[in-house]
Amino acid sequence: SIFSGILQSAKLEKSDRLYHASDDTILDVIREMNEGKDVAMIFCHNPGITEFVNRMEGVFIDNVPTCSILAMDSSAKVWKDVSFSSLSMDFYLFPKMEDNA
Repeated sequence: SIFSGILQSAKLEKSDRLYHASDDTILDVIREMNEGKDVAMIFCHNPGITEFVNRMEGVFIDNVPTCSILAMDSSAKVWKDVSFSSLSMDFYLFPKMEDNA
């Protein structure tokens, strides 16, 4: 895959649970992450990812388009403690975003 070439040293794990997953299932997958990792990249589909993002405090996105990148941070110290209220949006990019530069 494109990402395995970029992230050669990363261990990629596949979870069929993320295919058309609900917002709660996405959160469950995050909570089950290996505590030895500080960063995760999660690839999933709508409507779950849009619902997931919109459960974060202060965030509303009508629809997360295909190939979007959402960077989030959590105030939780361990994966099992991540919650919608502990998450914050760092940035959001999508293919048809207008260049304001």
